[in-house]
Amino acid sequence: MRPNPDFGIYLHIPFCEKKCVYCDFYSLENMEHKDVFVSILKEEIIAGASYHAQYIRPATSIFFGGGTPSLLKPEQIASIMETLRMHLPIHEEAEITMECNPGTITKDSLLGYKKAGINRLSFGIQSFNQEELDFLHRIHSPEEGKEAVRLARDAGFDNINIDIIFALPNQSIASWNATLEQALALKTEHISAYSLIFEEKTPLFSMLQKGLVKPQDEERDAELYAMTIEALTNAGYEQYEVSNFAKPSFQCNHNRTYWQAKEYLAFGPSAHGCINNERYWNFRNLKRYFEAVRLHGRGEASREVLTKHNVLGS
Repeated sequence: MRPNPDFGIYLHIPFCEKKCVYCDFYSLENMEHKDVFVSILKEEIIAGASYHAQYIRPATSIFFGGGTPSLLKPEQIASIMETLRMHLPIHEEAEITMECNPGTITKDSLLGYKKAGINRLSFGIQSFNQEELDFLHRIHSPEEGKEAVRLARDAGFDNINIDIIFALPNQSIASWNATLEQALALKTEHISAYSLIFEEKTPLFSMLQKGLVKPQDEERDAELYAMTIEALTNAGYEQYEVSNFAKPSFQCNHNRTYWQAKEYLAFGPSAHGCINNERYWNFRNLKRYFEAVRLHGRGEASREVLTKHNVLGS
C-alpha cells in the first residue's frame, strides 16, 4: 500500500564519468572531491533536518539523482542512508530510488546498494542503438544496458525503471521501434520515455546553433510519441504522466510528489526542494555549495514563495 500523504527527499550526486551531450543537470567529470562531498552532504542533511523540523513528515520517497549516483561506492550510499535514518523519519514502506548508469555497476555493487536500503533502480539506457548512444555521449553499449537490468534482477531488485529518448536527430521510425521492442523485452516495472530537448547551455544546443544537428520536425516527434504510447499501453503499462509509464501499482512515488506539488527536502549542489509553500534551491557550484554548508549548515542559494500561478507552471 502506498504511504500517504507523500513527502520526499531528493539528493543530488553531481559526478559523471562523461557528461551527456543533452544534459543540463549540474554535473562534474572531476571525481577528486567525492569523499569530501559525501561528508558535506551528511552535514547538510543533519542541519536541514533541524532547520525544517516543524514541517517534516515521514519520508515516503527518497531519490538519489544526478549526475551519476552509482559512481558512489555502496558504502558511501550506506553512510548517507544511515545519516538520513538517524536524523529524519522515513516511512517503513518508503520508495528509495537510485539513478544508475549501466556502465558503472556490477552485481556486487548492486548487492551493496540493496543492502544499503535502495529498493528501486533507474537506469539511464536512452537507446539500444550504438550510433545513437555514441551521439548522446553515453558510456555504455546496448548490450551493457540490457545486462544492467539482468544484474539488477540477480541482485534482487523487483522495481526497476529504464529511461529512453526519442526524436533524436536523424532517428528513424524503425530505430525507435527497435528500441521500444528491446525496452519492453526487459519487462521492467517502469519506463520513462522522453522527447529529446535542446536545452540551452548544453553541447547539444551549441551544435544546433552551429548547424551541426537538426531537430526532428514536430510531426515526426508527435508520430514517435504516439508510437510510444501505443506500444507501452499495449504491453500493459499505464501512462500516468507525460513521459512516464508504469505497470499497475508501480508508479514512481517520487515523480508523483513532484507533479502533485507535494513537499520534499533537497540536499546536494543544485538540488531543489519545496517546504511550507516555499521552493528553494542550492548553489549550482560545488565549491560554493561546500562553503555554504560549512558556514550555515545548508547549501541554499535562494528561495521563493509559491503562488497558484507558479505552482501550475512548475
